[in-house]
Amino acid sequence: MLELDARWRELTQELEQVQAELNEASRGRTGPPTPEEREALAALSERGRTLSDEQRAVETERDAALAAVPNLPDEDAPPQDTVLREVGESGRTGETTSSSPARASTWIRRPGSRARASPTSRATS
Repeated sequence: MLELDARWRELTQELEQVQAELNEASRGRTGPPTPEEREALAALSERGRTLSDEQRAVETERDAALAAVPNLPDEDAPPQDTVLREVGESGRTGETTSSSPARASTWIRRPGSRARASPTSRATS
């Protein structure tokens, strides 16, 4: 896995160098490139495509290797899940949040919108 990452970094650096050379060749240009320049730019572009394809292949292989590595817990983590805090009443009385009056949703009427009754007002009317 470390070899894949090192290779990916190497390819990324080479690719960035090729892109910088292409950008430099196009800056400050007045008029079309000469046939020699055009040939050099085509070769540089082809090298960039080759590097990009190889970089993507190594990246895919590296990411697959990383996905196989388990995420180990921190040494300070408790051995079991610990409830840090509980919020709301759901679960304590066996009610679901949709039937709990404290959790009933309300609707806000905005200009231009159709009015809708809130679940609370439907229950009382």
